[in-house]
Amino acid sequence: MGTKRVGWARIRSLINENQNQIKIRNNKLRALTADTTLTAADSGDIFTLVTAVDVTLPAPGTGLRYRFLVKENTPATACTVVATSTLCFGSCLADTNGTLSLVANGTPGTGFTTATIHADTEQGAWLEYTSDGTNWYVHGSGTTASGNVWVAYT
Repeated sequence: MGTKRVGWARIRSLINENQNQIKIRNNKLRALTADTTLTAADSGDIFTLVTAVDVTLPAPGTGLRYRFLVKENTPATACTVVATSTLCFGSCLADTNGTLSLVANGTPGTGFTTATIHADTEQGAWLEYTSDGTNWYVHGSGTTASGNVWVAYT
């Protein structure tokens, strides 16, 4: 009966490969300043929304995840996140005039393709998209300076 030896260099290589695959070391924080189409390679990154941008998601893939943060307090114009040819499902927590409420995607089960983050959304609002390989699931939280709903689904 033989033994199989694994050297330290191979062990370190395997650990690095695993960390790269699941991105547990560091999520990249990236500012979006122009319209962008994301790819599967962008999964796990956190995107800050500084100016009015339109973000297009890639086709759903199991485990893909994107988080969007409103960095500017009450930006002048709205931002959109669009899923092409697939549906999104979810709801977000909203603070409207001191009252917490859910912003749902309209009729349950119908889904939506576009989330519009309104212009007067307060800094710190966020949306996160996660895919099961077929659909996108969205959740988030935010508020607006005017007390209006901060995100709308269409």
